[in-house]
Amino acid sequence: TFVNGTGAELEVFGTYSNTGTVIQNDGVIRIEDGGAGTSQNFTSSSSTVSYLEIEKTGGGTVNMVTTSLTVQNLTFNSGNTSTFLISSGKTLVLPNGTSISNGTLEVAGGGTLQIGNGQTLLVNGGTFKTSGLSDSYPQNLAQKGKITTSGAGTWNFTATSGTVNLVGFQFDYVGTNGLNLGGSTTLANFESGHFTNLSESYSSLKVMQFNISNLPSTFDDIEWHWGPSNTPPAPADSYLLASSTGCGGNTLSFNNWWGDFFDDSLDTPDPDPNTKVSETNCDIVISWANSPVSLVKLDATGFEGEVLLEWATGLETGHLGFNVYRSQNPYSDFIQINDELVRNNFLSLGPQGSYHFIDNNVTNGD
Repeated sequence: TFVNGTGAELEVFGTYSNTGTVIQNDGVIRIEDGGAGTSQNFTSSSSTVSYLEIEKTGGGTVNMVTTSLTVQNLTFNSGNTSTFLISSGKTLVLPNGTSISNGTLEVAGGGTLQIGNGQTLLVNGGTFKTSGLSDSYPQNLAQKGKITTSGAGTWNFTATSGTVNLVGFQFDYVGTNGLNLGGSTTLANFESGHFTNLSESYSSLKVMQFNISNLPSTFDDIEWHWGPSNTPPAPADSYLLASSTGCGGNTLSFNNWWGDFFDDSLDTPDPDPNTKVSETNCDIVISWANSPVSLVKLDATGFEGEVLLEWATGLETGHLGFNVYRSQNPYSDFIQINDELVRNNFLSLGPQGSYHFIDNNVTNGD
């Protein structure tokens, strides 16, 4: 048993490994490196650490070795340049949230960060990063860097300065202000992300707020979902998928996006920019034509000097058609063989498509 006296400080310059009992009182455990920039492991058999400070001025990484750790108060001290890493299979619980003013807090693919109900993950000078799998629809959530609530309720994300770097992420049960980026914040990357269990308080919901001008050039593979636990809004409900009070006149175009809010009747071709997107000095483009196509059938039937290709889509909206490419190499040297786009055979405007194409320039046996 180790008892930390009132107001005491335990400074650790190497690996911290606790297999006994630590009674912190109001004392602090501080991870330092004396400017050496080494990587240090943090292991604790105690389920809860009261006060943990990161002050590695030489950089390097603090690796959370414990499978699940609760830190009541996590502080990134002045001068810290290191990365606190939540790796795959690890869960860090911050009941009171945290403020990242120096250094980096990173959630790797398969790692989980839990924030207390109503608490905030604030980026104000440091860096918040997810480094999960960058994949397309349908995404593998098990390989995302996940941020969710601890227990019931919701959590908040706000950035006023510093850097937000989101690749392969899952925001689960985020509050009505969503991903809230403002001030001098830089959004370094924003790709392959999944919002799940979005709020049912539709009228006050802003899933993403881009009130910054330092933005990446692409917004790829982003998904909005109220499921699996919450109910998606009806088309008439008021909510904002994305909003901006000013992004420096940038164009924010979402590519290969999807969500469970779409209207199968397709009364409008895109999410209504007057009700689902709010923009000032900013152009936010969420077009159905940029959503992914779900392929449910692909058949090829050979004939004398011809091949009949037939395919069907399960979900598609607003797409113009397909091009067909051929190659004898499965990885390269493809050439386009259609003269014009292959159009949907269905006359209705439903979310499915049926297509066929005859390639009459083939040689039997090749």
